[in-house]
Amino acid sequence: MLKLVESLGASPFRLMLGLGFDQRSTEILKVLGNAHGLKEAVAVTNVGWNSSNMAAVTFFESQIKERGRIVGKECTSVLQLADELGSEIGKFDQKIQTIVDITSMSHELLAILIALLHVHGQLIGTIFCYTGAKRYSFNTSESDIWLSKGVSSIRSVLGFPGDQLPSRPLHLVIPMGFEVERAIEVIAAYEPAVLSLGVGRRDASVSETHFESNNHFFGRLETFIKEQEIVCDTLSKFSFSCIDPIDAKNDIAQHLAGFPNLNTVICPLNTKISTVGIALLCLEQQEIQLCYAQPIEYNIEGYATPDDWVTVFTL
Repeated sequence: MLKLVESLGASPFRLMLGLGFDQRSTEILKVLGNAHGLKEAVAVTNVGWNSSNMAAVTFFESQIKERGRIVGKECTSVLQLADELGSEIGKFDQKIQTIVDITSMSHELLAILIALLHVHGQLIGTIFCYTGAKRYSFNTSESDIWLSKGVSSIRSVLGFPGDQLPSRPLHLVIPMGFEVERAIEVIAAYEPAVLSLGVGRRDASVSETHFESNNHFFGRLETFIKEQEIVCDTLSKFSFSCIDPIDAKNDIAQHLAGFPNLNTVICPLNTKISTVGIALLCLEQQEIQLCYAQPIEYNIEGYATPDDWVTVFTL
């Protein structure tokens, strides 16, 4: 991150970021908020935000003052938020570099943002940043890790409806993270003919600890599928990158190439970095539908602690 600040120098830039409840939400803001070149900051809240986000909102307002504005504060639907966000992006001066902190955006909001930047011709050249997690679910033991519980709704992501033909079997693709319950709800809702479960590659995982945890929860999901005798014609596994969006896109595209002529739905449950790659894939192959499972509850008190590294990439 310090290298990014040094490379920017006094060059003007704008910062976009998600305001969430976990401790990582304002880590990048703490660094870039004091940079000489910062001209404006646009924060985005997820729909249905509540008092758990107030610490991040308050810090943003005190740090940025008149240079900042918050999108989505009064929004009651994803459609309303997307309209407001699209209007905001449409007013951007494209001579100013855009930096997006994707850390605390939901997978759904992140995909919508990628689509809007693409529509407005501002995706290429945008700098994306992601603060890694030193530990997830830090208020539990390693065996009892949880990030979310329950699923209130499952919906296609705005801008990624796919091209679903009734005559074709359904192929559900889930790049897994730590949220087994969320994955189970999605599988039960879609009842796919073909189910593909992805796990992060060891050499492309955030850390060895995260790789082991990912494998543990992947195994729990496999066990549940066998014990519940979930019926699908084909159960397939694949591996993908958790740390590089282009590699993630290519990994999943390569896997999908082996399953032609199907209605494909992808539900991203891994890192936000891999979700960027999945959104890029869906923009390229618009027959793919992107779906989002809205949790009932998040582990607000102990979601994640920030690591001391930040991933920075451009598309």
